[in-house]
Amino acid sequence: MFFLVRIIVFLIVVLFQIGNPLILYGLHSSATGDQEADDLDAFLEDPVANFDRIKAIANLCDRIISGYELKRGPRQGFLDLLFTRHFQEVDERKIEIVIYLFRHLSGCYGEIGDKTRMIFCLRPEMFVRVLENEPEWRSMIDGLSLKWESFSPGLSRLGDLKFEREVKEYALFLHTEREQKIKIVEAFINDPVANFERIRTWNDICYWISKYEDLLYKDKEPGELLMDIFLKAQFQEIDEKKIEILVYMVPRCSGAYGELLSDETAKVFWLHPQMFVKVLKRTDEWKRVIDKISMLGWGYFWKGLLKLGDTEFEKELKNYVADKTKKSLLLQTMVRKA
Repeated sequence: MFFLVRIIVFLIVVLFQIGNPLILYGLHSSATGDQEADDLDAFLEDPVANFDRIKAIANLCDRIISGYELKRGPRQGFLDLLFTRHFQEVDERKIEIVIYLFRHLSGCYGEIGDKTRMIFCLRPEMFVRVLENEPEWRSMIDGLSLKWESFSPGLSRLGDLKFEREVKEYALFLHTEREQKIKIVEAFINDPVANFERIRTWNDICYWISKYEDLLYKDKEPGELLMDIFLKAQFQEIDEKKIEILVYMVPRCSGAYGELLSDETAKVFWLHPQMFVKVLKRTDEWKRVIDKISMLGWGYFWKGLLKLGDTEFEKELKNYVADKTKKSLLLQTMVRKA
């Protein structure tokens, strides 16, 4: 007990000694945040004159969301206000600003893509002149061309200058490739076994399923997720090939798709444990698969685990799960004690 008291006193002394620097740091952080909010205010008033001020902000996404809009307005307000006020007409400097915003805000503001496409279609030749100075211009075209209907009108108005032709050719190549992928996904959804070899090198298979789903339900609300329909229609009867497909997809899908896949795969593991283990043994990613289905489909997974035998791989699998469970329980115990 005396030893514990000494530790507490020591910590208090240390905190007291470093307290002033921490306070100064907090004041500095607050002052920096206030300055950046002022910079964003100034940028809203005159983006051309104050462009360099926002270029000095390290993380523009975070600062707009946490340092500006939480205090001064709704999240969607900043961009709407900026473009309504200042981007009805554009010149090369304003296009440079739009390109900068697209590169730095795409991760947190989906609407920046729509606004950039609007500016591109407003002055496509001028936009491309500015874009030519961007070393990563292809990545911008990748993002902008995802919504082809609102991007292609500007593309069709480009001329025959060398870089304009290069942009058109690259965008058309991307669009053609995406259309082909959508057709492959459609075939895979309708017959996964026959078309598995066509998609088995895709690490983004679920992304393309979501794009196909967007196209499928373009003018109507979906009653249920396409992934749910796919699993119900194609995996009622199970064989090794279908298990191979599930095992391939589970590590590559997240979100709602990932949850549905993990739950269905855990169910298959429970109902067909020996067949499942036979397939699982053949994949180098079996631990990733087990990680997902044991977490997201745990009800079925644990029932399947009880049905395993004592082959070398089954023992390895059970030991892996036991070790993970032990570490998880230890972590929970440490958190509770803390």
